[in-house]
Amino acid sequence: MASTPSSPSSPASFSESIPTEPLNPADIALVTEYMERRQLFLSDYERYNPVQNMHALATHVFDLSEHLFAFRSQVTTDFATSRRMLDFVKENQRELSDASKTMGDDLVEQKEDIRMLKEEVKGLKEEVECMRREQLRGFEELKGLIMMVAGVRG
Repeated sequence: MASTPSSPSSPASFSESIPTEPLNPADIALVTEYMERRQLFLSDYERYNPVQNMHALATHVFDLSEHLFAFRSQVTTDFATSRRMLDFVKENQRELSDASKTMGDDLVEQKEDIRMLKEEVKGLKEEVECMRREQLRGFEELKGLIMMVAGVRG
């Protein structure tokens, strides 16, 4: 049998024609670590043919997109709920502020009313004191009249 020389376009002769240098140990360790990680990652998928792998990947991507859509919907709902709660708090805060202002105004009016009532009570006390003095004078006059009438009879 005659052997045919390998053509320069064949893969074996092409790699043999490129001069290479040996890798240093750090690079060898890096390549080995990469290949081990790749093998661990691909080990579950290497059992299936490429069509099954693509089908599994498409199913996985679809499931992830469905979960993402559900998550987005939940986030939107939660955001809307938070917005409503914030609006509710703002509205109640506004109402509380208005109520506090009204209560403050009412308190000022009541203080003024109390001050006026105190002045009226003071004036009434003075009138009562005046009436009591007049009543005592009246009793003294009556007593004097009774004594005079009793002295005239007696």
